[in-house]
Amino acid sequence: MTTADPTHVVLTLAQRDAMFEEVAFTFEAARDLPFLLEHGAESVGERSDARDLIWQLQVALRVLDQLGWQQSGNRPGYVLEIDADIDRFAARIERYALVALEANRQGLLEGDEEQRATARELIDNDLDALEAVRLVRSAYRDDG
Repeated sequence: MTTADPTHVVLTLAQRDAMFEEVAFTFEAARDLPFLLEHGAESVGERSDARDLIWQLQVALRVLDQLGWQQSGNRPGYVLEIDADIDRFAARIERYALVALEANRQGLLEGDEEQRATARELIDNDLDALEAVRLVRSAYRDDG
């Protein structure tokens, strides 16, 4: 039996930094774990949420190991090896980026110039994240 070669993509610096930001959000979300433990995580849903947070952290660590632990990258390209878990993690990022794009679009339509400038910056980051995860997901589907 032969094993399939791993799927790899090369992310640009902007895509890498956008993925790093999403990993940082994963670590922020993990702050809910102590709360779940303190209160017993008695329901099936709470235990499922805790398991999902732990899974996200495991995948986030693998992404960091590949793309670097520095907040900002310093190379023009970054190789990311994709498997089913990273594809699923990318799908989650894609869902959140689409929601964030819509919220930030509203910021372009409302508010003063400073708020619109902030919204434009957030939209650029969301677009970089979407571009990265769609590259990841497309490569995984094409290879799978």
